[in-house]
Amino acid sequence: MKRFAQLFHELDGTTRTSEKLAALERYFRDAPPADAAWALHFLLGRRGRRPVTSTRLREWTAEASGLPFWLVEESYEAVGDLAETIALLLEGRIHPPNPASVAAEAAVPAAPEFRELVTGHLQPLADLSEAEQRASLFATLATLDQTGRFLFLKLLTGGFRLGVSRTLVVRALAAVAGLDRAVMEHRLLGSWQPTAGDFQRLVATDSNGDPARPYPFYLASPIEQNTDPITDSAGWLAEWKWDGIRAQLIRRAGQTILWSRGEEVITPGYPEIVEATAALPDGTVLDGELLGWRGGTPLPFNELQKRLGRKAVPAKVRRTVPVVFMAYDLLEQEGEDIRTERLSVRRERLDRLVNSARANWKTLKPGGREEIQGELFAVAGLNPEEPAQFAILLSPRIDAGSMTDLADRRREARARGAEGLMLKRLDSPYGVGRERGAWWKWKVDPHTIDAVMIAAQPGHGKRAGLFTDYTFGIWRDDELVSFAKAYSGLSADEIQAVDHWIRANTTGRHGPVRTVKPELVFELAFEGVQESSRHRSGLALRFPRISRWRKDKPAREADTVESLGHLLNKGVPTSVD
Repeated sequence: MKRFAQLFHELDGTTRTSEKLAALERYFRDAPPADAAWALHFLLGRRGRRPVTSTRLREWTAEASGLPFWLVEESYEAVGDLAETIALLLEGRIHPPNPASVAAEAAVPAAPEFRELVTGHLQPLADLSEAEQRASLFATLATLDQTGRFLFLKLLTGGFRLGVSRTLVVRALAAVAGLDRAVMEHRLLGSWQPTAGDFQRLVATDSNGDPARPYPFYLASPIEQNTDPITDSAGWLAEWKWDGIRAQLIRRAGQTILWSRGEEVITPGYPEIVEATAALPDGTVLDGELLGWRGGTPLPFNELQKRLGRKAVPAKVRRTVPVVFMAYDLLEQEGEDIRTERLSVRRERLDRLVNSARANWKTLKPGGREEIQGELFAVAGLNPEEPAQFAILLSPRIDAGSMTDLADRRREARARGAEGLMLKRLDSPYGVGRERGAWWKWKVDPHTIDAVMIAAQPGHGKRAGLFTDYTFGIWRDDELVSFAKAYSGLSADEIQAVDHWIRANTTGRHGPVRTVKPELVFELAFEGVQESSRHRSGLALRFPRISRWRKDKPAREADTVESLGHLLNKGVPTSVD
């Protein structure tokens, strides 16, 4: 644990990328593989289930500190981080058990190593009773110093952050292993676990390939307002920017694996995609988008959400929300990594591959398709004898002779169920991460609506102590009803001004939430509307954020439920080319 605490201090004590990189390299090089594996697990943002609720932790903190519960709540509101709040309130109040004698104190176990802290102290909490959890937690805290307690509580509450990006962690690990960063990214996307053996395989120079391992995703950069990175459409491939789930479709060693960009295997939830891979040759990896799809058009994203996170897909859900894999790049063909080929070459190969697979699909006997991964058909309630549509589609190219033509096509995006355009340089390789210059996403302008702030609560971390998380309402007759929460879009000066106004215009309190006078109007930008049971309006926004403070508009002139509902029911996308 001392090594990990030292890493925390080194990373927390500098803003220099070079110093953070050096600290990470030292840790991965010197730490025991079992410790390094768990450190890597958490540094990459992986989390397990939360074994103890935050309410219990706050109650136990009040009991152990001798402070009233309301003061613990107020302290949490002021600090903005639960782990830090508990560590501060318990400082000087956690002692080894039975410290009456020197012998008893000598019997207190030493601070555990990082692996032991996770596997021997953190994870077992989930299987204990409430009383056992409390006893085990305080026994663990008694073996740790102040920094150790803070870090353990961060892991326990699921709020662990060390101020380093995934890219920096990968760079450090690649340097320790003596590998290219892209190779390390590729390995980390595989199905490794936080064990000593898997960590050693990750950093080994001759690690064997995992047939289920995806490639690192290549990400596009946004074209912002008033920027013009592309002046000529020649030499660029234009496609629709689909509003689905980014995924890689892998067909290797007789297996089909779907990987999401969130590094999850999502294969069981999409049996029709697995079924379609019967027509693909082994050694194929496609990049694309999972979309709800019916009648030749994409379904709204909120329809696709009905299939997210499912391990089994009921037949009714498959019928009502059919899905396709919209392929737009070929990363591996016949087992060969072709990412360094030009996009124009990869796309030509992709077109031939998918067209050939579609033709092969028509010749397959329906019953034979069950042999691919038959258990998926059973859990989905599917009949393998029934004919099915070929669920792998080619992302259509958009023909445009000029940037003006592309701008015109972009305005058609919403009607086609898309978010805008993708522009990709035809001579570009398939890169790693967000490398600016070759791939751009040109999204349609967002929808906007004028809303009234009706409540606010403090932020967390650097925003602790400031009211930065806002709830907004729109009018239903003469009543403001909630429909959105937003916390981004204001400048630092505006945040200070709004915070001052909230404190002076609070009308009620509900825990950390304050209701306020319905006077401030803000323009919210958003990508779409969907029905919601969480908000009194019955509606919710997709990706809401504040676009400007409407100081010029009185609250009575804010928008209505009717106007937002009209947008929800506005038309159906036309058929895609």
